[in-house]
Amino acid sequence: MRKVSLVILAVLLSFSVSVYAAESDKEKKEESPLKFVVPCPISKMTNNCLECHVMRLENGKEIFGLKEIKQDAYRQCPNGTQIVDGKGYYLVGEITNGESNLIREHFDYLKLHNIKYTVFDVHSPGGSLFAAWRIKGFINEFESEGGVVETRVRGFAASAAAILFVAGTKGYRIANAQ
Repeated sequence: MRKVSLVILAVLLSFSVSVYAAESDKEKKEESPLKFVVPCPISKMTNNCLECHVMRLENGKEIFGLKEIKQDAYRQCPNGTQIVDGKGYYLVGEITNGESNLIREHFDYLKLHNIKYTVFDVHSPGGSLFAAWRIKGFINEFESEGGVVETRVRGFAASAAAILFVAGTKGYRIANAQ
């Protein structure tokens, strides 16, 4: 009886070890399907080479090189920012700390792409005075680097929004009273 139970225990143990080894091999295969023994000729990396490189045909020859990507694909326009005819546009709503962060991203994007003209359409009930002064600082910095900030009021610019309206570049402030 003892021998039979030892044999059964040995069979179960060997079966569990083989199942564990098979699962471990499966995880390794799923973990890195593009693993190479020879390093990439360009980046010298041994795994995930085909994430940035590709074999392509040029004039009937296979060329190993970088994948082509759209210019600036790594950087999307920030929320609220639109670029039309080389000008940046931003609709200013309620003045909050979150809005000031979005406007900072707007100016960062314009600087990155060397855009020197932006339009702020102000339609706001106002908001945080401190956020308005922060945004005014971004406007002043943009203007000091040769940029133009056109501010337009087509509805109302109450309280803190009035600060943004008058912060625009002199001669580029437009208010429509209807």
